[in-house]
Amino acid sequence: FHSSFWSESIFFTLLIFSISLIVERKISLSKNLLIGLLLGLLFLQRSVAIYYVLIVIIYYFFIFKKNFLKPVISLLIGYFLIILFIGFHNFKRSDNFYIQPTQAKDGFYVYLAPNIFSLNEKISIKKANSILDEKLDQWIETNNLNLENEADRLIYYEYLQNKSFEIILDKPLNSFVVILKRTIHYLVLDPLRHVHYFYKFNLREQNSFYKTEIADNWILPRLIYSSLIYFTVLISFVHMIRNQDYDKFKFFLIFSLIYFVAVSSWTGNNRYHVPNLVFLAFFVSNGMVIISTYLRKIKIGSN
Repeated sequence: FHSSFWSESIFFTLLIFSISLIVERKISLSKNLLIGLLLGLLFLQRSVAIYYVLIVIIYYFFIFKKNFLKPVISLLIGYFLIILFIGFHNFKRSDNFYIQPTQAKDGFYVYLAPNIFSLNEKISIKKANSILDEKLDQWIETNNLNLENEADRLIYYEYLQNKSFEIILDKPLNSFVVILKRTIHYLVLDPLRHVHYFYKFNLREQNSFYKTEIADNWILPRLIYSSLIYFTVLISFVHMIRNQDYDKFKFFLIFSLIYFVAVSSWTGNNRYHVPNLVFLAFFVSNGMVIISTYLRKIKIGSN
């Protein structure tokens, strides 16, 4: 996964550095300032990390208890140094102070709106895209927007976000079905596509890999691979509950995983699931130890 050299690779690395510092559980100003800076850099790499700092703050509240104020303040100082730099940079360039990238505003429109709209109207996705594009062009013309101008582009992306919410909330059940399907696709691990096959196929044509026989042949191996990973994780969870091993760091990992799945699974793109392997790795390794210990006991018992 890491050799794919997408922005996820940098995100992957920053996440590992952050966790390695967080697990030390130190109150020191410098260490938590550094964690805050790393969390800010996480946001620079992927906009979905913007609220991840809240997961870390909640974790700090439980591990530091009465002494949580000092590490949280130093953490937030580091984080907001990055956030304010982004906002100030945007303001100097465009006279608009904002921190969220435009991709964070049009994501729902790109990934969800056409699929949900096609289901709502009982038309093909191609037809849905055509209708939405036509309405969008009319809206741009009516509001006399110049998309070469950044201020107008911000209005444009705000419209895309609002229009997406309107389509999603129009028929919530249809939206749930679409999001559920995309989430299932997102959760199926794909250890080869972005390491090898993307460079072989997708550089020539967008999403061309999924149109090939090779992609079809890899569906079953991917499902088996994913099932083994999740089964090992499940064993680790069950063992944790049975033994009442409620270590706070484990819950930090669980809520970190829930956070990143919740904010990106609706895209249906399993490439965005790659950073979550950092959290899953702790439980996979623990599950493998549990399985190997159990097999050794069976072997000793049979002897």
